[in-house]
Amino acid sequence: MRRLMLLAALLSLAGCTCTPDPLITPQSTGEPWDTTYLISADPGVVTDADLRAHTTKLTKHYWKYNQVEGVIWPGWRSKASLEFPDHYGTGGDGAIFTGFALATYSFEYGTVGGVHARNRAMNTLRGLYWLTHVAGPGVICRSVWPLAQKEKWNYPDRWSRRINDGFVHEAPEMFAPWGPNFPAAAYYTRGTKDQLTGLLTGLTVAWIAMKDVIGVRPLIAKIMENLRQHLVKHNWKIRDENGKNDTNADSVSRLIRVQFDALYRHTATLTQPADVVAGLEAEYIKNFRVRSVENVPNIANNYSQYYAHNLRISRGFSIWLLETDAARKKQVVEFILKDVWRYTRRHQNAWLAAIVAAVDPGNVEAKGVLRASLASLSLKPLRGWGSPYAGQKHAPKLTAVLQGCDRNWVLPPHLRKPTNYFTWTKRPWDVGQAQDKEGRLEETGLDFLAPYWVGRAFNGLN
Repeated sequence: MRRLMLLAALLSLAGCTCTPDPLITPQSTGEPWDTTYLISADPGVVTDADLRAHTTKLTKHYWKYNQVEGVIWPGWRSKASLEFPDHYGTGGDGAIFTGFALATYSFEYGTVGGVHARNRAMNTLRGLYWLTHVAGPGVICRSVWPLAQKEKWNYPDRWSRRINDGFVHEAPEMFAPWGPNFPAAAYYTRGTKDQLTGLLTGLTVAWIAMKDVIGVRPLIAKIMENLRQHLVKHNWKIRDENGKNDTNADSVSRLIRVQFDALYRHTATLTQPADVVAGLEAEYIKNFRVRSVENVPNIANNYSQYYAHNLRISRGFSIWLLETDAARKKQVVEFILKDVWRYTRRHQNAWLAAIVAAVDPGNVEAKGVLRASLASLSLKPLRGWGSPYAGQKHAPKLTAVLQGCDRNWVLPPHLRKPTNYFTWTKRPWDVGQAQDKEGRLEETGLDFLAPYWVGRAFNGLN
């Protein structure tokens, strides 16, 4: 209620602040890091065939440079002179986006089939198993990497702060499904409900799209059982193997609890007796709730915590995918349309648009946003040179956000700053602090692949 009162007060004080200062086009230098050519690039000339070709290119690139044992990793160059990355970053969101990668490749398999798509999904599920078991059954890790190649992560030097905080440890070789054992590893815990959101999204899609692949559902059921046992042990708080954490984003309640229970009531059919499963179903129905008056201030996320939109819609999407009751399914669609999409529909956000097009098939606007934003993103280099507008001030004030005119600041995706994992979690007008003349970062391409395969799976794309 206090959030609503504050929002009302701010709206009453809001003046006309809806005109952004014009961006200044920098002088072209011709240097390798010069991205001024993107300003005149035209996404309108990108064809459906171009999108399919870009998908193939990004998929090959991802499996060569952006994953280890199925776990996602942003690439990193030890020398700026290198054409391709030879190291990895210090990624702290591996669990979220390994989950999104699992959803991506599961949808690919469910849409086009084939042994290669199946293996990509299975290898990613394998990596997700590593993330949820290397520190102990059901313990969520943000990232994990093999000690035999520790120099590629500059371990332990670049991890010293996290080591000192007590959330980076080492583990011996361990069992792995569908292949040789996982190697001795270092891992980073400090899990959050954001990480769990991605894990659950991936597991949900794999449960549905890969149901015909032998061994997939039993492995998902095992992961879910271990996650639940560890969460119950700690009163539904996310904790490491020592029962510790230092984040306030650790409570599995409200929407994310509905997301968890939506999947667990299905996976428990493989791990629990029938009477327990019946009880889980009844409890899920009793506690089902996706909309709340507390969602009204979600518009403020356009000013800060933009990533929250992506987490909320992913939770809702998971629930919608698993729901069979028409009335509850309709509630989820209302949540997605009224509590997320209404604030973001003009942001050229392909991930949100793909999900909206899936749950609301007649939404022509969402399909158009999906197609246009992917076309734009396909023009952006994976190498992190930076936006051609980097270093300029370009963001709406809070009053402009609350008036709903933040759309005037939105930039096409190919003109935004580079990101470690997923451009859709960043504000759509963010150009970054400065041009990166070394360009050591290598984006994963997942922010294109994930909405692309959701779009293909639900006819949002050709």
